[in-house]
Amino acid sequence: MSALRVRGTPPDAPGEDIWRALAHPCRRAILDCLHEGPATTTEVVEAVGESRFVVMQHLGVLRAADLVRTVPDGRRRINHLNPVPLQRIYERWVSRYEGAWAAALTGLAATLEEGPGAAEAAPVKTRAAKGTTTPAKTPAGKTSAKRTSKPVTKKVREVG
Repeated sequence: MSALRVRGTPPDAPGEDIWRALAHPCRRAILDCLHEGPATTTEVVEAVGESRFVVMQHLGVLRAADLVRTVPDGRRRINHLNPVPLQRIYERWVSRYEGAWAAALTGLAATLEEGPGAAEAAPVKTRAAKGTTTPAKTPAGKTSAKRTSKPVTKKVREVG
């Protein structure tokens, strides 16, 4: 059975191997173990609680995705976490949404701190990417913000 992927995305697209490596909970546990510092394969096996064979297979997948680097030290193999691919994933997928999440959580915290009933009396604010906002009356007679340059395309449900 073929893997589920977005139409038009080649299976060897940049970053696909990293997502596949992060998909398994055992591999994430190995990365958590190596986040604490370099460890031998035996130490990783003990920390993860899986068989040596299973851990070796997962380490192979993590090495192929360049998430783990292994350095031979005599008969031992020292495994090191390589955080660079994780940083690239963060920059590509998380950081672009970080500002919006922080703003939404700050707004939620402010609303909750005002107490019960404050959300009903407070004016509704819309984000004006272009243009300005002007006060307008809602059907309930309360003041809210309305865009003057573009119509609001998203309806806001009143609480109450």
